[in-house]
Amino acid sequence: MKLLEEIVFSYARVQRYEPGLIRIEILSDAFIGQAEALELNRAIGILTNRRQSLVVIVAGELSRFKKTALEYALNEQGLCYATGAAMVLRSVAQRITANFYLLMNEPVKPCRIFNCEKEALSWLFTPVNAVVS
Repeated sequence: MKLLEEIVFSYARVQRYEPGLIRIEILSDAFIGQAEALELNRAIGILTNRRQSLVVIVAGELSRFKKTALEYALNEQGLCYATGAAMVLRSVAQRITANFYLLMNEPVKPCRIFNCEKEALSWLFTPVNAVVS
């Protein structure tokens, strides 16, 4: 995959890769609230020219997410630029929290949690998920 563009924040990097992939890397000690979730979503819109793309979110081991950020990320507005989203979570606490929110707030688009980025990308690029508008 070739990196085409990148937007860098103090808490994360949003990268656009060929072919039609957005990669969000949350830095290890970052705390993501609703304001950060909105900012990340705007960055995806900028990088994709407001088109849908596959999205992989790679969380740093110590990064944390506020409830409102998770709720936003799983709703229609938060997934407006995604055809499918994969989350790579490093810690048990992240996995428990994300699994709970996926269970309680069914996402409007395909979303899944993974332990490693390779598995996440493999899932994203399966024919069912790889439809990019």
